[in-house]
Amino acid sequence: MRKLICEMLRALDAGTILDACDGSEGWDKFQTYEPDIVLTDASMEPVDGYVLLENIRAHENPHLATVPVIMVTGHCEVKAVERARDLGVTEYLAKPITPVGLYSRLVEAAAHPRPFVRADGFFGPDRRRREKAGFDGDDRRRRAAPVTYLDI
Repeated sequence: MRKLICEMLRALDAGTILDACDGSEGWDKFQTYEPDIVLTDASMEPVDGYVLLENIRAHENPHLATVPVIMVTGHCEVKAVERARDLGVTEYLAKPITPVGLYSRLVEAAAHPRPFVRADGFFGPDRRRREKAGFDGDDRRRRAAPVTYLDI
């Protein structure tokens, strides 16, 4: 799967592509090369994509902590999607991967970045996609805890 994704990225002329066999090697390369975007598989051993995502979002450098992360996985159950979301994933890409699906997630993550939010127990892209055009009613969501939007 890793080789297939790398070939798709090359076909999309994605620039420099680094690959890693698991989250530990990915973390080492992330810190060394400081990529513009990360694609990770949820299921890797011994260190999976969720741990890699946690490490990225906890990075002390704000620029690196906010790098877009696309989670690639064959696990599309609600529990898996919610776990990735709660850890601050930028986009979620279900297998089987198609070139169109990969391209659309890359464009969404890179060309339409969402502001990052820091709230109790969460740091990641704003979960809501901001499209308020045409809405003139009351905001039904109320904030239970303070939320900080970061302009990075």
